[in-house]
Amino acid sequence: MLIILGTIALVVSLRVFFFDTYTIPTPSMEPAIMSGDHVVVNKMVPGPRIIKNFFSLGKKGKKPNFTRFPGARVKRKNYSIS
Repeated sequence: MLIILGTIALVVSLRVFFFDTYTIPTPSMEPAIMSGDHVVVNKMVPGPRIIKNFFSLGKKGKKPNFTRFPGARVKRKNYSIS
């Protein structure tokens, strides 16, 4: 039972903090991304988004207040060929 709960906690934390999957609903990005394609999004670049006030989620007309953790940017080196 402990292994199952640990696995569920690991999967949920990976989806919240590290990556998520989406389905492209419209053909607005064709021909690069087709309608119906599935993509995996790396959440570490912009930083994971966290809700500040969980109790505001059920209230109608009130927008939830989000904050972002700092992202993990990849630093690129500028190589010039002389």
